[in-house]
Amino acid sequence: MCLASVANIPVYHIQGHVADIEDGTVLYLRLVGPPARDIDSVVVRNGNFEYRGNAPKEPTWATLSIKGKFCSVGEVYLEKGEIRVSGKMYNTTVKGTHTNNENEVFKHMVSPMYSKRYTLGSILSENYDRGTAYRDSMNNVIKNCEKQIDKAELDYIKTYPKSVIALKLLEYKSSHMNGMQLNSAIALLDKSMQNREEVVRMKHYAKQLLSCSEGTAAPDFTLSNSTGGTFTLSSAKGKYVLIDFWASWCASCRNALPGVAALNKKYEKANLLILGLSLDRSDEAWRKALKQEGCGWLQVCDYDGKVAHAYAVSAIPLTIIVGPDGRIISRGLQKEALEKKLDELLNTGKQ
Repeated sequence: MCLASVANIPVYHIQGHVADIEDGTVLYLRLVGPPARDIDSVVVRNGNFEYRGNAPKEPTWATLSIKGKFCSVGEVYLEKGEIRVSGKMYNTTVKGTHTNNENEVFKHMVSPMYSKRYTLGSILSENYDRGTAYRDSMNNVIKNCEKQIDKAELDYIKTYPKSVIALKLLEYKSSHMNGMQLNSAIALLDKSMQNREEVVRMKHYAKQLLSCSEGTAAPDFTLSNSTGGTFTLSSAKGKYVLIDFWASWCASCRNALPGVAALNKKYEKANLLILGLSLDRSDEAWRKALKQEGCGWLQVCDYDGKVAHAYAVSAIPLTIIVGPDGRIISRGLQKEALEKKLDELLNTGKQ
């Protein structure tokens, strides 16, 4: 009886050949997590390697990794069946089971567009000083590329509505969508997916987004400021308020701070209050970052995360513009788009 039970346990069997892996390399099978952890390892001989294990209840994302290497050799979804890995390091093909086949489609259908978007952004950064006309032209090219990416991603979800790849993709996209967009995308998933924990969580997030979307009343709050007092949002009624959500531990946020400083200088005489709202839990880390970055505009800290929750903040940096009437005007604008919107609202031109 016991032997029969063990024999019926579903297993995965990974067979791989990646010729350019150095002979004798230890290749680790690592769950992505969180938390990431190694669950198996093999020594590569003549480019060949093999793993066997009990298949998880749900397809589970893992990588084939070498200690000390930042990039993984490849990625694989652990599930029942025969899984074949081939190709070269950092450019592998993984086929054989349902989810791994779906992931290969994603890698060919959508992933190349991400590389194109990254390249366009790099070109714009390297040539930023070529003038406004060039920047506007490049930004239009980037916007068109982003529209193509969005369409390809949604097409993938429509085509594979039961796939964990589609679910993972939508979880990633959700932080860049408004409430209506997210609800529409969730509806593309199969009925069998609708009660999954991840989808229920996204539905709740969509509801939060709709409660603080453009045109709704901005949730009021009172937070401690960096000078020892407090600031209440409703006290700024009659002014435009630019709320910049950031944190000392967020590299992208800190890279964006010089741009916020430039806006603060440009609009210092306008009917605008710029408010830095940190998500730091550590007062010391927050104040140290303020000093290092020279943040001379109004700064407050959301130590317990209640304001971030009220504004459905899932990724930072994030900007929100609140109008003089206390209603939200825009959400998520950055760089040129943010400055253009402020120029429009404050009736100023680029100087």
